[in-house]
Amino acid sequence: LTGHTNDVWGCAISPDGRRVVSASWDHTLKVWDLETGAETATLTGHTSGVRGCAVTPDGRRVVSASGDHTLKVWDLETGAETASLPLAGEVMSVAVHPARLLVACGDAGGNVMVAELIGIEYGPLVVTAIDHGHGPVLRCPACQGERPLDEAWLDQVIDCPADCDTHLRVNPFVARP
Repeated sequence: LTGHTNDVWGCAISPDGRRVVSASWDHTLKVWDLETGAETATLTGHTSGVRGCAVTPDGRRVVSASGDHTLKVWDLETGAETASLPLAGEVMSVAVHPARLLVACGDAGGNVMVAELIGIEYGPLVVTAIDHGHGPVLRCPACQGERPLDEAWLDQVIDCPADCDTHLRVNPFVARP
């Protein structure tokens, strides 16, 4: 995948496995369709190199970390910047919690910060069934409850099979070891 004009410092794959987001020193993020390799969006707004990115567990947003002292939240469908969090130092890395509205980031001063994404709602969490040799199971990232996979769940939105009231979007593929 080519298109950035400078170094790529980080990448993240969407939970449904259909897109990859790249973070570049050229101050942009690019969104790519993994099936076709086509660039589908360029996210602009950072004023320094983008050092890392993470996709939210519902696959609807990406959070970016930049040397411009900000974390930014982007809508992956529209490419719009939806939030910007100014921080004291250059942001070096970012990670998103798999089931809660939390992000963690590290800065150039050796600090780790955790921020709650207040005002942002997740859609259904994207999950993938895993087969460890005894048949595929689905694990809810919110409650960690597991159930054998029902093939009718693939590519559907379901309620947590362990009854924790979490909505899950089940990937249309099964991960095998």
